[in-house]
Amino acid sequence: MGGGHGVVAVEPKLPGAGRPVGAAVADLAIDTPVSAEGHILRPGARHVRPGQEHLASDIEVIGIDRRDIINDDLSLFDDTARSLGRSAMRAVSDLVYRVLLAGAGEFFSAGHGNYAVGADTALSLAALDAGITKMMSQRDDEGRDLDIRPKVLLVPPELTQTAKELLTSDFIQRANSDLPTGNALKNVVSLEVEPRLSNSLRFSGTSPKAWYLFAGPQDAAVIVAFLQGKQSPTVEFFGFDADPNVLAAHWRVYFDFGCALADYRAAYKAKGEA
Repeated sequence: MGGGHGVVAVEPKLPGAGRPVGAAVADLAIDTPVSAEGHILRPGARHVRPGQEHLASDIEVIGIDRRDIINDDLSLFDDTARSLGRSAMRAVSDLVYRVLLAGAGEFFSAGHGNYAVGADTALSLAALDAGITKMMSQRDDEGRDLDIRPKVLLVPPELTQTAKELLTSDFIQRANSDLPTGNALKNVVSLEVEPRLSNSLRFSGTSPKAWYLFAGPQDAAVIVAFLQGKQSPTVEFFGFDADPNVLAAHWRVYFDFGCALADYRAAYKAKGEA
């Protein structure tokens, strides 16, 4: 996917920065035609290269009438370019989580040792400990330990409170007073909350109960690639002189990016239910 370009590790981030948890960033090859050459750009369009559904160009075009700009006493159009840029960055996150939730092939599977299902996988101290153990126990084909460590717990908004209680509490209330009450998993990983994980209106494979663990970006569970390494949208402004037949100003924003699942051993998913 990188066309020979090296993979550059980044700090794990979530939407807003356009980078997913545990992701690595690479360059798309310069000659990779993400959108068809000469394609007519339409507002809100997303052009996808045939046969490579995880490579996309997010394109936004907006025109504002001259009279609206002149009468804009509240300066509502001042942030037009910034808003279009944020929209393009959200498109990256949309693609990343669409790919993650689809779990192409058997990326998350019992055979890979990175998927658990059952009532006992609901987010809890025991379930989290089991997931951490699974990831740390990953080995290569010759049985050598890979030293992969979970860094991030990723949950939908519905599990936010449970996750915070597990990761920030000093003590755990136990029925058996003979057992230690200290929370051995306090701050064992950082917490990220992602609303796309349970947004069934826009994404398939969502769940309000499923949760994930990811290792650091150097282990590359997910790879996000950008055309020519440009990790921010291109925003272009065309003034009133762009088209003599139209009394309007236009902005164009485009962003070329791609996403793929990479090393399954750096990710873990618990269904959270039977």
